[in-house]
Amino acid sequence: MQQQPPLNFALVCPGVHRSGFPSRHNVPFLKRLRLRSLICLASGSYAPEVRAWIESEGINVLLQTMTPNREPFVTMDCSTIIAALRAALDPSNQPVLVHCLKGQQQTGVLVGCMRKLQRWSLAAIFDEYRRYAGPAVSLMDLQMIELIDLYGESLVTPHESEINGDNNDGTEADADGVATAAVASDTAVASDTAEASNTCVDATGQQE
Repeated sequence: MQQQPPLNFALVCPGVHRSGFPSRHNVPFLKRLRLRSLICLASGSYAPEVRAWIESEGINVLLQTMTPNREPFVTMDCSTIIAALRAALDPSNQPVLVHCLKGQQQTGVLVGCMRKLQRWSLAAIFDEYRRYAGPAVSLMDLQMIELIDLYGESLVTPHESEINGDNNDGTEADADGVATAAVASDTAVASDTAEASNTCVDATGQQE
């Protein structure tokens, strides 16, 4: 049987995948991932074949519905973004697939927040967002990625932001993965340091 990945599918970093809304045609491919959780960022119902797969595999579905940013007054809820980010970074939920309808805006914002925790430059974060968003690129999405506070004491705590990833500074991580990106609390952001970690890959399998 032909195995077809969902729209805009990619490995974000070890244990975390992204995509558009899974359809029945994607089930054979998704079975290979041995997912533990799905994080759904958009409104919608899974096809019967997808629901059957979810039930048979005992996959946990976490609903974190986010309304896409729309000019001039509709914005994504920051608390929902943070909740979805926490869920995606929780090792007990991994391997996890994060998805919205097309894997563009809501998923792009969430992945952009993860990249900030990995110490990617904004230029690299925005480039990745644009590649997946295509014609759906939203300046409000880019602004939200840039300005959202991930280091407040009520948001992301240090241990929750220790995720596997590339420093994106042009150096390669050790093949075994050397360390993780460490995020200091809001009282020590100015003195934050990040260590190399397992190499993240984009949809092409190349280093970011």
